[in-house]
Amino acid sequence: MADTCLVLVENFCQTYHPDVFVIVYSVIERKTFKTAEDMLKILWDSKYIGEKAVILVANKADLERRRQVTHSDGKKLAYAWGVKFVETSVGLVYKTDELLVGIARQAGLNKKRNKLLQKKQKKMAPI
Repeated sequence: MADTCLVLVENFCQTYHPDVFVIVYSVIERKTFKTAEDMLKILWDSKYIGEKAVILVANKADLERRRQVTHSDGKKLAYAWGVKFVETSVGLVYKTDELLVGIARQAGLNKKRNKLLQKKQKKMAPI
């Protein structure tokens, strides 16, 4: 399963060249949190974390009574992988604007980061 996911991620990246990865899980379904954790590992193993912006998104924050994944769990996972974290509720439009602005900002920062890296590589290239 993990090998299949790794191939899918690599094929996706080679085809679309994303600037930002947004990994979304539901706070009311623990298995989606585990899947998000697995995806972060795949991105790490593929060396995309560090090269690309990654945002971990906990959705359905408004469903507090059905919550299976705590806010703290999400923050700890994001911190462990060195990625951004936000908790949202699309149903209540809670922090969705912040998420979209964050995605746009990270995409812009990533483009700047890539340009600087390309300049640095050109300077270091043998003549």
